[in-house]
Amino acid sequence: MAVYRSDQAQFTFAPEAGHGGYPEAATAVTAATSGDAGAGALDAATHSDTTGFAAGSRQIIVDDVSGSPTTEFQVGDYIQIGTAANEETEIRRCEFVSQDDPAGLHCTITLDAPTAFFHADNEVVTIVTATTEATTDKFISWVPGVYETVDTPDPEMAIEGRYLLGVGQKRNFLQAYKGQQTFSGSVGSFVLLNGWPLRFPIGKVTSTAVGGTHTERTTLAADAKKGDYQITVTSASGIVVGDMIAIDGHQFSHATGVASSNVSFSNQNIAELREVVAVNSTVLRLNYPLQFDHRGVGNQGFPVGLIDGADNDSTTSIVIDTLERNATTASDIIAVGDYLRVDNEVIRVVSISSNTLTVVRAEGGTTAEIFEDDDVVYKISSVEEIEGTPDYYHHNIYETIDLDTMSWNVHMRDSAENVSKDFNRRWFGGHCGSMSISADEGGLLTAGWDSVTFQDMVHNQKLHSVYASGAGNGLPGHEIMQQISSPDIGVPAKDGANGLTAAHGGFPSSDPYYFSQGSLTIHGVEFARVRNFSISVSNAEEPRYYINNQGKGTRRHRGPSEIRENQREYSMSASIALPDSVGATTSSRAIFKELILEGDYGTDTPGTANASDGMSGFAVTLTFTRATNDTITITIPNDGTAAEGAGEQGAFIRSAPHGITGDNPLQTDVDILFRNMKIQIKDSEPFYP
Repeated sequence: MAVYRSDQAQFTFAPEAGHGGYPEAATAVTAATSGDAGAGALDAATHSDTTGFAAGSRQIIVDDVSGSPTTEFQVGDYIQIGTAANEETEIRRCEFVSQDDPAGLHCTITLDAPTAFFHADNEVVTIVTATTEATTDKFISWVPGVYETVDTPDPEMAIEGRYLLGVGQKRNFLQAYKGQQTFSGSVGSFVLLNGWPLRFPIGKVTSTAVGGTHTERTTLAADAKKGDYQITVTSASGIVVGDMIAIDGHQFSHATGVASSNVSFSNQNIAELREVVAVNSTVLRLNYPLQFDHRGVGNQGFPVGLIDGADNDSTTSIVIDTLERNATTASDIIAVGDYLRVDNEVIRVVSISSNTLTVVRAEGGTTAEIFEDDDVVYKISSVEEIEGTPDYYHHNIYETIDLDTMSWNVHMRDSAENVSKDFNRRWFGGHCGSMSISADEGGLLTAGWDSVTFQDMVHNQKLHSVYASGAGNGLPGHEIMQQISSPDIGVPAKDGANGLTAAHGGFPSSDPYYFSQGSLTIHGVEFARVRNFSISVSNAEEPRYYINNQGKGTRRHRGPSEIRENQREYSMSASIALPDSVGATTSSRAIFKELILEGDYGTDTPGTANASDGMSGFAVTLTFTRATNDTITITIPNDGTAAEGAGEQGAFIRSAPHGITGDNPLQTDVDILFRNMKIQIKDSEPFYP
């Protein structure tokens, strides 16, 4: 008899653009042709955003329904949202339908899961019965590394027995009631092959190609929203299927300088690399959705400040003031390489000093103009084709306040490899509450998603022998979805050359990072006898259960309404063997001395009022090197400099007992607290989730 085996299970993940919006396109579908077959169009006129419905929307408003709305759209129906070739498309299930305006053929549909993509006003909504498998539609295909076990976040049901006095139940409960549902999982101690899993408890990742040739520079003709996998450019001349493009990726100090010495990084960057999988006039379809919002020329971009003083049409040094988004200096909101628009002229930033920008005038075919005092400065997005082979790809992981959520997918095929018996589960709205990065002597660099809390799940288990589903539309949580099997894993639709075959990138083939390839530096001094280390990050995530309408219909959803991060905390532990002995009067740094000083290096005069203000802590750098331009570097604090003052301090040793344990040489187990960190990865992988 065939069974489901753990070594036949495939685990994959993907980031979400909106909380709970698991990303999967539905390009080709089978429309319903009988029964409650029907269609309508999105109506954003009365919505909070009149342009459309954002990624993460749990409700949509539909009008122009071909019949009575609550007759055409019924609880349990599967619907395709977006149908045109240049629109993002997806399938969701109707959880509840309310007829807001019968005369206007208008209704509100509560969905079984939030939308993955932005959908514009008037996009078509139609009832479907199936979707056609398509490689370019599958985005939940990333793997975190080499894993062996997954604690899947299947629901824990709080079914409670209630006792009613005086009914002769012999101390037994009278009635059981359904309570809240929780979805919590983890993936422990997987071997890192790249930096794909590292950003999720920290924030965002930006990616830049260093080397190669940046050609066919164009701009976005319209805004591209986070989650979009189709973008519209002002010109697609020279861009073909299989090309790699950089979106807002020109982080270089001059137009042709793409070497490492010309790269300028900033947490304001929103650089992304994608592969083009289809070209339709000026619309480019990407191999997976965008991580950031990018502003197009058509909407001027978003404002960053005002021109300070008038400038002629040849000035290359421009001062801006009245900065947006609470920025205090220009570099808080503008990065080297950014394209800006003032009136009708596009300029490119090559350096920043305080609020003074050095720029190249009249970029993108525009004409230099005279800038007036208080002219608005807008940031716009660039799109560039990358030709040739870059030297390497540089990925920076920066902290953000709100974390991107993730979707998990587990595909199981039985030991007889019978496709008709595939068992698929998918969880969405996952917050990575805690992660650890660790290594032991003689071992490999590993990481673990120690706690991930989800909003809900869907699956492919449709029928039950005694469950009355109504119209045969399936069990609670059943969804029409594509399977993510072994051929689909890796970078979505990766090819790397013209003539894309739409195959996924496959399991990462790079070598692991070995403990022996690492180095730990504290305050600029390398500690050579590190036996193990572990870095932990915790977000203290908290599920929230609100009064809302998500439990209506057949979905039976009683999971979290949302999940919120609380205070973030970093810590590090390490076992370090003591260095060679030195004289007690030498000034060399040592763990014991750092413990005694508590990060206070006596920069203030003892006995004065400020004598206790000198806590700066120390900087830590942890680097694992596989080869030239192939490294993971963790920098503590994130700017690499520990200084006194709020928001400036580095790491502090909380304990480091130098006990007599029988270890030779003696070693100490160090516990370190630190405020923040930055992770930088150089490797040969252009695409990061």
